[in-house]
Amino acid sequence: MKLFILLILLSGLSQLKAQTGLTVAQDFTAKDVYGTSHNLFSYLDEGKIVLISFFTTTCGSCNIYTPEIVESFNDFGCNQGNVFYLGLNWGANNIGVIDFMAVHAVEFPCASGIEGLGNQINLQYEIGSHITALVVLPDRTIAAQFFGPNAYPTVDTLNSLLTSVGGHAQPCSVQVNEMNEDTDNEYFQCFPNPVIDELSLQINSGEFTEIEVEILNLAGQKILSFNPTFTSPNTEIKLDVTRLTKGVYFVRLKNRSQMVATQKLIKI
Repeated sequence: MKLFILLILLSGLSQLKAQTGLTVAQDFTAKDVYGTSHNLFSYLDEGKIVLISFFTTTCGSCNIYTPEIVESFNDFGCNQGNVFYLGLNWGANNIGVIDFMAVHAVEFPCASGIEGLGNQINLQYEIGSHITALVVLPDRTIAAQFFGPNAYPTVDTLNSLLTSVGGHAQPCSVQVNEMNEDTDNEYFQCFPNPVIDELSLQINSGEFTEIEVEILNLAGQKILSFNPTFTSPNTEIKLDVTRLTKGVYFVRLKNRSQMVATQKLIKI
């Protein structure tokens, strides 16, 4: 049945002129609106399926179908599973993209065209119209292209395709009660807490050489993430949190996919 669905989807897509002439993905690194860098091949090498949404902040179809992509993002675990969603804008700066994300409740990372290298990557992928969504498999092949007028990226077509190529649907949320609040403080301290605009993280990396820092909301959804560079076992990092809305969050340290420590953070 899954193979049948995939054949139907690919047949429909083949009736359209391909949006990009590429059949194999080219590597790129984009910086999202919060300053985190995202390298395509790094995600593919982790075994991720990557869904790339090429969009502008003003096109009608972008405003219509971005909520469909957001729904698919929620269905496949909010980048916590084996499908990773990434938005690449054309033409806007970070502020414009942040406003667009707020309107459509976009929580997957998005890079602006001007400040996040989105313009260059749009050109690299020969994107001629928006909205366009590409599904890239770990072997670098572009499995499908979704764009108008007959193959817009709806939640049903995206989810069917992702399932057929091995994407695993799963809930987004990490249960808050599964997190160890304010434990393992020997690994890191965050201050001031409550915080207004700038958060300092004092991290004792110890034996870990690859650490990811995440900020999650109360639902367990990832809001920010970055990979700090350690110049010594004890490193202090400054993080701008002015764009976070007031509320309760969790700061989490991960070594690869394993949680190291979590602390509660209050934004005022």
